[in-house]
Amino acid sequence: MLKTVRDACTPHPSVFEDDPLDNIDDLSRALADGAEAEEFFERSHLTAGMRQLFDQGLRRLAGRSDQAVFELTQAMGGGKTHTMVAFGIVARHPALRSRYVPELAAAAPFDRARVVAFTGRKHPEHYFWGEIAAQLGKAAAFQKFWKDLPGAPDEDAWIALIGDEPTLILLDEMPPWFDYAVTRPVGGGTLAQVATSAFSNLLAAALKLPRVCIVVSNLSGTYQDASKELRRAIRNVENEARRQAKPITPVELGGDEIYQILKKRLFAELPSDDDIETVVQAYAQAIHEAERSRSIARSTEQIADEIRRSYPFHPVIKDIIALFRTNESYRQTRGLKDFVAKMIRSVWSRATNDVFLVGLQHLDLNRPDVRDEIIRINDLRNSIAKDIAAGGEAHAEVIDGERNSDAASQVATLLLAASLSTAVDAVKGLTKQRLLECLIAPQRDVHEFSEAFEDLRRDSWYLHKDASDAFYFSNVENLTKRLSTEAERAPAPKVDKEMRRRLQVIFEAKKRAAYQELQALPEIDSVRLNGPRLLLVLSPDTKNPPEEAQRFYEDVVEKNNMCVVTGDGSDLGSLDEKTRIIYAIAKLQEELPEAHPHQTELSDKMEEAEQDFNATVTATFNRVWYPTRRDLVHTKLHMTFEGNRFDGEEQVERALTDISVSKLVLDIEKDVAGLIAKAEDLLWPAEQKRVPWRDLRAAALSNPRWTWLPNNGMETLRRLAEDRGAWRSTGDGYIERGPFEKEKTSVSIQERGYDEATGTATIEVTPLHAGRNAQAHYAEHEGVSSASPRLTDAKLDTDATRLWFVAEDPSGEHETGATVGWANKLTLTHQPRPTATGWEVELRVVPRGTIRYTLTGANPKEGTPYEGPIPIGNDETTIYCYAEDQGVEERRNFRIPRAGKPGVQIDLDAPARLKRRLQTDGTPESFSLLNRLAELRAAFAGVSTEVGGGAENASARFGSATSVAPAKLEELVKVLRGSLGQDDAEVRLKVQAIDFLTGRDLLAFACERDIELGPNEVEQ
Repeated sequence: MLKTVRDACTPHPSVFEDDPLDNIDDLSRALADGAEAEEFFERSHLTAGMRQLFDQGLRRLAGRSDQAVFELTQAMGGGKTHTMVAFGIVARHPALRSRYVPELAAAAPFDRARVVAFTGRKHPEHYFWGEIAAQLGKAAAFQKFWKDLPGAPDEDAWIALIGDEPTLILLDEMPPWFDYAVTRPVGGGTLAQVATSAFSNLLAAALKLPRVCIVVSNLSGTYQDASKELRRAIRNVENEARRQAKPITPVELGGDEIYQILKKRLFAELPSDDDIETVVQAYAQAIHEAERSRSIARSTEQIADEIRRSYPFHPVIKDIIALFRTNESYRQTRGLKDFVAKMIRSVWSRATNDVFLVGLQHLDLNRPDVRDEIIRINDLRNSIAKDIAAGGEAHAEVIDGERNSDAASQVATLLLAASLSTAVDAVKGLTKQRLLECLIAPQRDVHEFSEAFEDLRRDSWYLHKDASDAFYFSNVENLTKRLSTEAERAPAPKVDKEMRRRLQVIFEAKKRAAYQELQALPEIDSVRLNGPRLLLVLSPDTKNPPEEAQRFYEDVVEKNNMCVVTGDGSDLGSLDEKTRIIYAIAKLQEELPEAHPHQTELSDKMEEAEQDFNATVTATFNRVWYPTRRDLVHTKLHMTFEGNRFDGEEQVERALTDISVSKLVLDIEKDVAGLIAKAEDLLWPAEQKRVPWRDLRAAALSNPRWTWLPNNGMETLRRLAEDRGAWRSTGDGYIERGPFEKEKTSVSIQERGYDEATGTATIEVTPLHAGRNAQAHYAEHEGVSSASPRLTDAKLDTDATRLWFVAEDPSGEHETGATVGWANKLTLTHQPRPTATGWEVELRVVPRGTIRYTLTGANPKEGTPYEGPIPIGNDETTIYCYAEDQGVEERRNFRIPRAGKPGVQIDLDAPARLKRRLQTDGTPESFSLLNRLAELRAAFAGVSTEVGGGAENASARFGSATSVAPAKLEELVKVLRGSLGQDDAEVRLKVQAIDFLTGRDLLAFACERDIELGPNEVEQ
């Protein structure tokens, strides 16, 4: 059966006393007899240091050792006095010696030693040498050394005083006596100087007396802040002692001896080994489970073995106390006993009997004696009062109340104990992993402590983290406190502005389908509803609909042009609090230098604050209200954050497109027939076929029964309805709904090619609205009719300047419509030829036309008619040309170089068109051309692309007047490949012309492609 320490152990009654005398060792106990001496040994643990002193000291008293002087070297409170008392008792009592250390007694046979015990906290009138003489029963022998003036006994006087009997002299706490002595003048010096000589002579005499043993406690450390005279006196005495003394450490505080001492001194009864092993195995299991969850890294076997040695104490006690045991105000062995006694009191006074090992985490800091003890070691009262223990009001206690646990208090108390060192550059605190290792216990889940730690880390005002990720308490406020202060001081207008900004970001309209504009927490009276659809984010209230939303809805005309996000709560207090924290963090991040160590922690806290803000938004805004025939109604808004990111617009879309709501339609084309019918039912005035389009748009904004469409959705619906013949625009701002009279015939004309050398165009002519057996006729004049030539092929090659077409429906279902005209292009070219006096330039226009020109830059339309080659001189000249035929016009400027200067002349900074047919033979060449022209920011003119091959192919062609950017053409290639289901289909390009931003780019491209430019291949 697993027993708690309260069920298995019985503390010594003195543990529960307010001021237990047995916890304070008095050197006079070394002179104890009978039961008192026996009881002392019953409550003592024989440490390795004691055994060493007993062994060598008893041998000296038996005359079997040359070592006469021993120095106990532990710091204050380190067990020195207790060790002296124990040695004094065994030296005086042969029976106790034989009972408790029989092997040592046998090795050093002698009867009863004389014992002298002197503590420097007493100031007898006959000084310490007179006191030694008095305790040896020979006070009169040393009267001369103190009666009139103090004098130092010499070596012979000490030898005569002590004699040959076994004599043990115990000198404890001498610095206080020397502190007194340096203030007493003697002749031209002080009593301290006399005492130093007396002490030195005593040690010298001891070396010559074979059965004298002197034990002195160490003198250094305790009075390092004393006066210069005292430090000199102590140093002199210390030097005298250490010339002859053997140092001994009474208690190894870093080992397990301390647990054995504590067990002896603090417990009257401990359980059996079997009961202890049950506890060990329970801890081993708890540790194993924590290992499996990767909460800790220590091995089960290691910790279990430590528990066997330390029970009923947690083995980590000595490690944590080691962090502050060198504090000046902490007495090591004696202080540890008092400290652990308070731990035991705390455990025995707990409301729940659930402790299996007494640990530092069980200290009850609400007990005045415990709190005072901690403050005496290191005054961290601010940390205690605000973060750890304050009658239920401290942060840890509040967390415990919320979690119905004491995990946070245990975490905080253990961290406090690890933070008590006052040394400069002290090692303080515990990492989270080490903390959890210390808190693992049977019947407790390690995650309980882990979660409590995170809560405490979030809320504490005095908890800090160092560079090694160790957490510790100090009296300096941490970032949490600073942030709390800054948050409280944050100006309300700035907090409100930040809250609105964040809500604006969360609900930002990006796709603009459910709404196009957003106002978060506005002054409702300032909202104007006369534009795109508006989302209002309003403060929650308990009314349905919210009062602000209902009042606004009743006052507006465009009732179908708004929706409201709010919640079923009552206020925004919690969101205001979260916003204040974010504001405070941002303020400190801006104020502190970038290299400041707090910047990393601030970043972590900002991430946590963002999560808290988002979680609060989720809890606060959980409804979206929208207009219906029943006024405003609501649906659930499922606010979910993914990766600390929330797309409020997407969530509103989901809510409004849900099948139970169906207020918003995202895919207009999918339900276009139903939407057309619904629009004609709800938006179109009854019995009217022709209405202003603006009236339909206004009706869509004001009729709450009308479905919401994405941004510009009404325009999309109009286009789709017109494409399907359901509606028709009349060109005067009105729109008609069907049924309509049949369309008149018409003709569609598309250019499929153009030969600049001959002026011959290839056009594709398609009759429209002319039935199955449609016919098309054409003529070179406007009087085209059914008597004109009939097209027998959809494609027509012609060099005519103008043509007119008309379509007929032989069935007579469609009335013959108006004729459709088409105009060809005129192409002007030039050909310079050298002459004896310079150049002559021949001009040509195809397919036909008259040419006028000028050499001055004047309007060539008013220039000289061209009748033959134009003679020009040797200088560079520009010919400005104009051609016309049947109202079709063309203008070109030709630069003629200076005589003797070869090549085409190009303006390097002006835009330039390369008029040369280019063709790629495969994918690598095609993409090389696309990439290079993209780098030059050039564009194609008259380009066609072919993708695939054989029966599986797709192509696209652009007219000669259509400019296509390389990136757009690449996107088209991707679409064509996708339509074939072949991502690696072969790609070929045919190009009629390329437009460059500058002539310089054209020349660079021509050079790269090894293109020799002809006189009519560059147009600027």
